[in-house]
Amino acid sequence: MRARTDPSPADIDLGTIGGRPLRLTLTGMIAAAAALQVVVWSLAPALLYSAPPLDVVEGYVHGPNWVLTTLKHPALPSWVLEVSRRLTGAVGWPAYVVSQLFVAATFALVYALGRQLMPPERAAAGTLLLPGVVYFAWPSIEFNHNVALMPLWAGLFYCLWRAVETERQIWWIGTSLVAAAMMYTKLSSGLALVAAAGWLVSDVKGRHALTRPAPWLAASLFVALIIPLYLSLRASNFAPLAYAASRAEAATNSGPILFVLAQGLALLGLFALLGVTTLVVRRAGAAPIGAPFTLAASDRSVRYLLAASAAPLLLVVLLATVSGAGLRTSWGAAMLSFAGLLVMTIAGPRFTRAHLRPLFWSSIGLLIIVPLVFSIVHVARGTFEPRPSRAHWPRAEISRAMHAVWTAETGRPLRHVAGQFWGAGLVALSGRNMPAVIVDGDLASSPGISRDDLKRDGVLIVETTGSMAATQALAKLGPPSKSGQTTFLIPGARRGQSVTFTWAIIPPAP
Repeated sequence: MRARTDPSPADIDLGTIGGRPLRLTLTGMIAAAAALQVVVWSLAPALLYSAPPLDVVEGYVHGPNWVLTTLKHPALPSWVLEVSRRLTGAVGWPAYVVSQLFVAATFALVYALGRQLMPPERAAAGTLLLPGVVYFAWPSIEFNHNVALMPLWAGLFYCLWRAVETERQIWWIGTSLVAAAMMYTKLSSGLALVAAAGWLVSDVKGRHALTRPAPWLAASLFVALIIPLYLSLRASNFAPLAYAASRAEAATNSGPILFVLAQGLALLGLFALLGVTTLVVRRAGAAPIGAPFTLAASDRSVRYLLAASAAPLLLVVLLATVSGAGLRTSWGAAMLSFAGLLVMTIAGPRFTRAHLRPLFWSSIGLLIIVPLVFSIVHVARGTFEPRPSRAHWPRAEISRAMHAVWTAETGRPLRHVAGQFWGAGLVALSGRNMPAVIVDGDLASSPGISRDDLKRDGVLIVETTGSMAATQALAKLGPPSKSGQTTFLIPGARRGQSVTFTWAIIPPAP
């Protein structure tokens, strides 16, 4: 049989590369953009960062404990980092790859939902606009609860739409599984569940679905799945909720108005991509085809996307206004995942296939330019800033040196490190046989470790900021057998900048 050589009408002409025509399907365009996202935003920090970001360090520290909740959040992101550490035998670069795989999954799920709500060309365009959203750029380097929530947020609303439209039990089960995973990732994802429930009771098909047993069985499954989470929260006296409240109080520079403005600024790149695309098409003289799209008040797609993005944002602003609490800009990350689709639905009245080519190349260009700018800024910060950023700290050298200090004194492997998250975490980070970290010497931060364990195996106390909380908390274990200071030069920093670790060794029991 002769192979087909003519391009499919579904393929998009993207010009030529090396004299050869380049044509991709809509799905191929999304896959290409997502793959480039993974490559560039994994390589940039892997090549430039000497130490992972703080949230990544904290995630690694909690991972070996396999707890359901920490004192700050539910622990699903920590489980992911622990799996990556065990699979690769490394720390650092696997976290950057994992983070971008989560972002790529968000691309895929946003595109999949878009194809359910609008013509496939607009779904592809709405997804290709995502590299213009700030949260998909340098903030995505740091695999934390906000990044982990992004594909789950998109997955929830994809599964829910499919459940209502198809009335199939499998999609209701998928909705409950994703909803439970969201709660194990970040408690504020409850806002998404509230928004989803609100849409369900306000939509005609949604209300019809509620007359059948499938959604109620799914709700029962969700409740059963989060019971262990609730028990863990109760055992900690709901410490993550107290932490969230303290974070909100500390965010005094970001009230509701500033929070909304920050989300608008996060979308500037998206609108820049849209503007460049429109300008290119107009200069090329490509006439739009088809009737202009106009927003109708009864349009279910628009209402659904508003429920998935705008409604949670409004809930956050309303709660902050009533309580007087501050807001963290990054809390809007997952909520803006559908921004591109919403723009295509509301503000793209004359969008045609002619727009896809310049939009694709503009998106690809942004995925190359922004990481380059990020790299230049990172190098410049190390050269000109008076104090080095944490990313410049020599994590591998610090860990090796502190392990060597311990081994030279005790002749045994290091099992426990005490201190603040950052310094103790850098010492502990290891691809294999990672020591447990006792944050500030408080055993409540390390479930499964007792004072008897510390007496038996000993503990290395490290301090980097002058805080002696860990030393004071562990004083009852006995006096240290040795103490001292070790200074590490910051690679690439100006004027021989350095960081100093003050350490003390409480040796194992003889």
